[in-house]
Amino acid sequence: MMGIINGYKVDKATQTCPIFITHHKADDVVASTQYADELLDTRTLTWFTRSRRTLQSEEVRSIVTNSVDIDVFAKKDDNEGTGFFFLGRARAGHHFQTEMQDEDGKTIPVVRVTLQFIEPISQGLFDYLQPTITD
Repeated sequence: MMGIINGYKVDKATQTCPIFITHHKADDVVASTQYADELLDTRTLTWFTRSRRTLQSEEVRSIVTNSVDIDVFAKKDDNEGTGFFFLGRARAGHHFQTEMQDEDGKTIPVVRVTLQFIEPISQGLFDYLQPTITD
């Protein structure tokens, strides 16, 4: 039985790291998990580690040095249930430590990583995952 991954999990035994992202989070999601993950194009994703992680965190080092195989899964929003689309395998590119606000308004560390897909995702899936603009 698989437990909750909470976004991603570096597995040392298999040298893998599945990453699960929800593009559009509900308004009631706590601030410390309101990551600004964003598909920039069919090959590029801006992704954030868990809050309270730095470039010195062991799990972050494994990801940004490409010491693990990174597989990315995504869903448009929480209304879609528990199913995710497989976007593909990616490699970490540009990365830097930055900050975000927690639920108390305090500044906490987080690492921003540019993930490059080895194969581009389909244009249809890319379009589907993009925000819907309403008036």
